[in-house]
Amino acid sequence: EGTPEHLRTDLHFADLRLSKPLLRACSELQFQCPTPIQRDVIPLALKGSDILATAETGSGKTASFLLPTLERLCQSSSVRARRRDAAGQLILGPVGTKAVVLIPTRELAVQCHAMLQNLAKYTLVTYQLVAGGYVAHDQAASLRHQPDLVVATPGRLLDHLMNSQSVHMELLEIVIFDEADRLLEMGFRQECLEAGRDATMLFSATMNASVEDLAGLALIKPERVHASPVNAVAQTLEQEFVKAPSAELREAALLSLVSRNYDSKVIVFCSTKQVAHRLAIIFGLCRLKFAEIHGELSQGERAASLQSFQSNKADFLIATDIASRGLDLPNTKTVINFQLPADVTRYIHRVGRT
Repeated sequence: EGTPEHLRTDLHFADLRLSKPLLRACSELQFQCPTPIQRDVIPLALKGSDILATAETGSGKTASFLLPTLERLCQSSSVRARRRDAAGQLILGPVGTKAVVLIPTRELAVQCHAMLQNLAKYTLVTYQLVAGGYVAHDQAASLRHQPDLVVATPGRLLDHLMNSQSVHMELLEIVIFDEADRLLEMGFRQECLEAGRDATMLFSATMNASVEDLAGLALIKPERVHASPVNAVAQTLEQEFVKAPSAELREAALLSLVSRNYDSKVIVFCSTKQVAHRLAIIFGLCRLKFAEIHGELSQGERAASLQSFQSNKADFLIATDIASRGLDLPNTKTVINFQLPADVTRYIHRVGRT
């Protein structure tokens, strides 16, 4: 008796003080028992604590910050006052953006927004995706209606805030930084510091000096959550290392592996887009079904490649590190590092795809 909820191991989502619309959504998604990161973060976030969390990709991190944020929004006076008319149209009343999720890339933002759609479907919370690859004018128009929750890439959101006088966020209460280490790598440190509000949550798969520095400036007495060993790969992952006789035989060794041992749901990581494209040509000549994703492709081409891999039209996804962070690629069986990354952090993100 008296055990704090975030320390219990027998919790169900119904034990986390979430409202019925959210529990209904969780049930439809077949979320029964919270993952460790969800078990630890949700009760703290519901209290409004600042949070500094590390968690492996695939740990359920996105739901760990979306669920308590949606719950807090559902309990706000503006959302509680809303009703639907006879035609089912939402009567809003007072509005104002109260929460923002900042995510480093468009692909990750799209995935977070998709999860948000599933979790918020039975609530009266309004939300908007703000990222590259969409018509900026349409996004600005949506932001002028002040949705309760915005999922955004920092660059596109900053562009709207600076260049549109009618887009503002004076009522902001909750800010969430997802993939904080990547946000810092991309040069958004100042934007992160300026975004802090009443409650700030910072999530990172790895914890380095830059992330600690940001946390020290942006968070106030944060609760620290380590749902996984810091800078470690998942314990269930089986890792093998292949020693090629020579550098010249690296491609031959890869082709041997993908034709004899690992022939479906495989991601092959390369360090540069040039190497990735060369492998794509080789795979094509060998009549292997593949898709490629790297920085040289347009947003539409990247999305098409991911869809091809996810729908099993392509057995292999040849990728640079653009695909190594957070992308939801279910049922990936194998990750092959054709070239090892430059640091352990990138290795963790790569192998976290399976």
